[in-house]
Amino acid sequence: MCIQCLLIDTLVKFRYGPTVLKRGTLSYNYENQNHFTKFLKEVFYEDFNNEMALKFYTDIRYGIMHFGTTKRNSRLTCDSSHLITKIEGVNISVDISVLEERLEQYFKQYIEEIKRGNQTELRENFIIAMNYICNIYQKDEKWEI
Repeated sequence: MCIQCLLIDTLVKFRYGPTVLKRGTLSYNYENQNHFTKFLKEVFYEDFNNEMALKFYTDIRYGIMHFGTTKRNSRLTCDSSHLITKIEGVNISVDISVLEERLEQYFKQYIEEIKRGNQTELRENFIIAMNYICNIYQKDEKWEI
């Protein structure tokens, strides 16, 4: 799940572009959270509404990436046919097998989408994100990806 969350973070940056911060400034913002949840709602629109996307970000992604476990009573499964299921009132269950399949489908669609000549912004965001990955910065800028 950690790798899947890292993949989603990277795909978010490819789609929307990385957060740009001026060097030497401390900035904590919710842009990554907003882009991450926006991505879930757009790509997995059948499964995620605002509440479910935010729960995935806070309970699953944040918990796994920062603590090595899900937060609250949200959990991971691999025995469901649903990507996400609401459980115990406010918690969620995410099927990692379904998520993997859906991410693979999205990636194939993304490749086809970026190949189209009319996707200027999508291509520009991809280039900016790849420049960050390759450690190529604009003068006086740092990209948080």
